Parts: sequence; structure tokens; C-alpha cells
Amino acid sequence: TDFIVEAVMMPRPAGECAQVSARQLKEKVLQAARNDVRHLSDRMEELTSLVDQGRSSQELALQATETQFGELRCLLDAERFARQKELASQLSSIREGKIAFEGQKRAHDALLQKHTADCETIRQDLSASSRNICDFLEEQYGSWKAEMAELDSRLQQLTATEAPLSTGNPRSEEWQKDVESRLQEMEQLQKATF
Repeated sequence: TDFIVEAVMMPRPAGECAQVSARQLKEKVLQAARNDVRHLSDRMEELTSLVDQGRSSQELALQATETQFGELRCLLDAERFARQKELASQLSSIREGKIAFEGQKRAHDALLQKHTADCETIRQDLSASSRNICDFLEEQYGSWKAEMAELDSRLQQLTATEAPLSTGNPRSEEWQKDVESRLQEMEQLQKATF
């Protein structure tokens, strides 16, 4: 464009130099146009190259971003799966623990009921045995008391009916020792029982 302006601004020669000036002007104009076209073509190529480079960079960045998103998605899926698996394991453990606790509770309740029933049975048996023993001891005590009263009565009867015994008679002393021995045995038996 500068060459065009210069060619237009140049003074035109008179006479036969006009054709030469016109050709020169035409050549200058064509050369300037060619230079402008070449310059514009170079600029277009540069812009095209820049656009291509930018597009390639954007595509590479987009691919890298998509790869990172894919990796992050895989990590999140793996983490989610691990959490779900861990949660399922914990729930299973809780269910098993609950079942085991309920089984132990039922077994403990059954054992407690059995012990309670056994204790009640033992208490009733002890009460019945205690009553039987008391009745037996009272019966034995009454029998022994009656025997002692009978022995005492016989001793008094023998003492009243027999003639006074001399102290030097061995038979009288032996009979007295025998009676005293039997009385002592009855007293010891009574003390041991009660």
C-alpha cells in the first residue's frame, strides 16, 4: 500500500515518458500487491499454525483432563465398593452378634428358670425332710423319755420291795453300777440327739 501511495504521489512526466512511467507504476503496484498478498499469506499461515497449535493443546489438555476424571472415577468406584464391602461385613458381624446374644440370653433364662425350679424343689425337700426329722426326733425323745421313766419306776419299785442291801454285797453293787451305767447312756444319747 505504501508503494501505491508513492506511485500515485510521484509527478507524471510529459510526452513519451508517460508510457514508461505508467508501466513502472503498474509494476510497482503489482509488486506491492504481491508483497501484500505474500505478507497476508504468511500471516494467515502463522495464524493457522497458531490455531492448530492451540487446538492441539486444547485437545491434549482435554484428553489429559478426561484421563484424570476417568482415574478419579475409578478411585471413587473402588473406594465406594470397599466402603460397601466393609459396611456389609460390619452389618453381618452385628447380625451374628445379635443372634449369638439372643441365643445366650435364651440359654441363660432357661438355666435361671431351671435353677429356680431346682432351688424350689430342694427347699421343699429340705422342709419336708426337716419336718420328718423333727417328728422322728420328737418320737425318739418321747420313747427314750418313757423308757427312762419306766427304768426309774422299776428302780424305785425294786428299791422299795427289796430288803436293804448291805454295802459289802458284791451283787448289790454290780446291779447298782449296771443301772447307773444305763441311765448315763440314756442321758448321753439324749444330749447327742438335741
